[in-house]
Amino acid sequence: MAGNPIPKLDSENNIIGETTITEARANGWPRRVTRIFISNEKGEYLLQKRSMEARIHPCVWDCSGGHVDVGESYAEAGVREVFEELQVHVSVTEVREPIFFADTFYVACRAVIDSKTSFILKEDEVVDTKWVSKTELLQLLKLHPDNFTPWVVHAWENLEKELTDAL
Repeated sequence: MAGNPIPKLDSENNIIGETTITEARANGWPRRVTRIFISNEKGEYLLQKRSMEARIHPCVWDCSGGHVDVGESYAEAGVREVFEELQVHVSVTEVREPIFFADTFYVACRAVIDSKTSFILKEDEVVDTKWVSKTELLQLLKLHPDNFTPWVVHAWENLEKELTDAL
């Protein structure tokens, strides 16, 4: 939620206080963000279509994720965000140390759920979901990168091995 306090960070990802998402964006301050790439037992990946009301990057495909609140780890924020967006409880594993990209220090995380899992979408954020194979996902990212959030494109370009290990 935009009203929850988030850590105020310096350029090295050290916490120097508290702020809000709105204030951090307005001032160009870096923010901590978690990105959760959910896969299933078939090796497919879950894509989530962002709503028209999304403040940034509306109507494009994304993964679960969001800002890390004060007092949360990246993984804890990931668990919270998946539940908020999909109403599903998951166990999240961080795959890499924070990467600085687009004014955020983001950590890519993985979660595995059953392909038959039902979702209850938080429709002001997520309007659709679909499972895609790794091959299909990589092809879509290559042919239509504008159909995805920049974080999804960046993560798959830089962390493909980490995101697919141990499937």
